[in-house]
Amino acid sequence: MYTEEQKASPYHREFWHLLSNEERSWVILRCYSDNILKKHEVEAYLQKDRLNNWFTNTLPLGIFPLLYKTLPELSPALKFGHAANRKLGFTLLAGLPLFIAWRRLNPFRTALTAERERLLEVLAKRIGWTHLLNSNELLPRWMTEFEINRRLRVIVKQRTGALAGIVFPTQEGWAPLLAKDPWSQVEPS
Repeated sequence: MYTEEQKASPYHREFWHLLSNEERSWVILRCYSDNILKKHEVEAYLQKDRLNNWFTNTLPLGIFPLLYKTLPELSPALKFGHAANRKLGFTLLAGLPLFIAWRRLNPFRTALTAERERLLEVLAKRIGWTHLLNSNELLPRWMTEFEINRRLRVIVKQRTGALAGIVFPTQEGWAPLLAKDPWSQVEPS
């Protein structure tokens, strides 16, 4: 779609850059449901999503006791007197910016975003950018990224689990529901 010179430009954005994370995850879910993506293509995405879910919230909570013991020891005012309430308040106020910074600069979140972008590039080459953007039309606005990825995990387990072919359709049993888009040859404006 784009030349290498255009992609190397610092101003280059893919055509889905205006979509939110929920909308991008929804496109991946819809394309897996329509058998456009296969299990081996979404496994890395689901693994990175699982790591992101675990470490985004549990790592800061696990570090809190360490902060509670070490940070007040650095402050001489909290070493003397009745400082238990001040010690907890000091730890919370010092830990809050660390928690916010971790949520923003989390390397697991960055890896998940990179994997999502890779899947969207695969889909853009496979079915075209107009189908890619049109598969976002029916997104319920109350759904979160976590819920969408949970649904993707459920569908993957159903199609590849012990009851695949008996209760649930198998992954190899049918062709993709979406043909290549003839309008995808036109460059997005």
